[in-house]
Amino acid sequence: MANPEFVFFVIKAIAHRIVKAIMKIAKHSLFLMLVLWTVEACAPPNQSIQVNLIPGEIYPQVNDRKPDLPSPFVSKDGQEFVVAVTKEQQYAVMPVTLSDSREICRQLIVDTADFPQLAQTGLHAENSLNQIKTITGRTLEEITELRAFEGKLYEVLRGCRV
Repeated sequence: MANPEFVFFVIKAIAHRIVKAIMKIAKHSLFLMLVLWTVEACAPPNQSIQVNLIPGEIYPQVNDRKPDLPSPFVSKDGQEFVVAVTKEQQYAVMPVTLSDSREICRQLIVDTADFPQLAQTGLHAENSLNQIKTITGRTLEEITELRAFEGKLYEVLRGCRV
């Protein structure tokens, strides 16, 4: 059985990737609700399946019908995806794999100034998170305004426990 702290860290990392993807989409004025992800995000990552062929289009293209895929899932080449639904009730298969790709940002670098314990141990210090005022120079109020779904995703993630 996996170490519960490690599993929780992995789930938080996946959630972070999903929030980053949603924020990127929000910049293009397309707001998404995650489909089937809320329950599975609380499950250990080893419950994801590997998919050989992804039916339908991959974001930014959308599908009129919900693809027959779990959410999240991992493709055979190791890329991670979630299935999301747009406000127009179309479905998007969104890649959420962590990377240092120039088109996204440097996701694999921990901000040592904002999160020194995370950089040192790989785990957040809960007491520090409760006292933090800014993250990468943005106020929490600004981050909250950018957050999609008026905080619904945040509440779902806070409820996840391993």
